[in-house]
Order: sequence, then C-alpha cells, then structure tokens
Amino acid sequence: MDDLLISQIKRRRIDFSYYGHLITDTMVIAISTMCPNMKSIILNNCVGITDAAIIALTKNCPELTEIKMNACFHIGTDAVIAIAENCGNLTSIGLHACHGPVTNDGIIILAESCPGLTDINLTSCTNLTDEAIISIAEHCLGLKKIYLDWTRVTDYAIIALSEMCVYIESVSCRNSNTTKQTILIIQEIEDREKPVSLEEGWWLENVNGTGPNPCKGHMN
Repeated sequence: MDDLLISQIKRRRIDFSYYGHLITDTMVIAISTMCPNMKSIILNNCVGITDAAIIALTKNCPELTEIKMNACFHIGTDAVIAIAENCGNLTSIGLHACHGPVTNDGIIILAESCPGLTDINLTSCTNLTDEAIISIAEHCLGLKKIYLDWTRVTDYAIIALSEMCVYIESVSCRNSNTTKQTILIIQEIEDREKPVSLEEGWWLENVNGTGPNPCKGHMN
C-alpha cells in the first residue's frame, strides 16, 4: 500500500481515480473493510468495478457523504439503490456515464432516501426522464448543482428544479430534450439572489428564535 493511499485512509477520503483501470471490486471492498468510517470515495474512471463493489462499500461505510463513480460504465441501478438504503447522509454523487443502466426508479429512491443531496451529476445517464428529476426537485430541496447533459429531460424537469430548489446555483442540460425556455430558466437561476443557506438559517433561528428560517415552507 503506497503512502498516498495510507494518508487518504487516515483522512477518511479515498481517491482511486489516480489508479483508474487497475481498481477492481475486490480492492474497493477491501478498502471499505479497512476504513468503515470513510466519508468520501472517488472512483472516477475505475472502469473495472461493478454494482457488487458499491453494494458492499455502502454496507461497510454508512457514513459516506460523497461518492463519485463518473465513467464507471458497469455501475447501474442496483448500486444506486444500495447507496440510497445505506448512506442517508449523502450530499454529493457522480454518476456520469454509468451505463449499468441508471434508471428512473433508482434515482427516485435515491432522492427520497438522501434529501441532503446538494451536488448531483447524471450526465449521459441516457435512460433518465423528467420523472426522476422532478423527484429530486421534490425531495432534495437544498440542491445547488445538477448536471443533466445527454439525458432525456425536458423543460418540465427544469421548471420543477427552478421552483422547488430555491438554493440551486447551476443546472446543465446540454443535448437533452429541452427547448429555448430552459435556456431562459437557467439564466434566471444563475441571476437570482440566493436565500441564506440551510445551515446558516437553521443556526440563526435556533440561537435567538428570531433568525430567518429558509426551511420554512420548503422542508417538512
């Protein structure tokens, strides 16, 4: 085991993207047993891993808040559901070009189970439609960034994100089924003044009972 990986284990933040195609399911599972309190794992370009690695990883490391699997072509809905079932504190996920495939059903379960998600990359998940994205809009109210390029989303999904996710800062949906209306919506999202963050608003309200509560009207 090299010094870089040892250092990452100590910090509970593992980045396997440096090793790319060398990473296997067995290696991911082994690291998850060595570091059960892991907070973040980056598996971008680890093309050899499958759903089996992610299922074991999430069971062994339920404290994960970030998991990036961009360009892990064999990752699909079974892995997404495992993340949803085991990692309820997740805030960031990358599924760019996961062709396992990733389906609406998996993303809906993820949105319902991980409402704290703020950063989601679904680029090139070509099976996804408005149904999945509207579920994200309904449940992940603190969402800030979402990438939907090369998906099947339409203007309706972007409207839902704009109306329900008041903290959203960035939406990307190039080469999707959207129209010029979405361009205008995205411009409005980028230009509008953002409310106080969830964390800051919650802190103010609990300290003196008078601070603004950005959750009011948006969080159950």
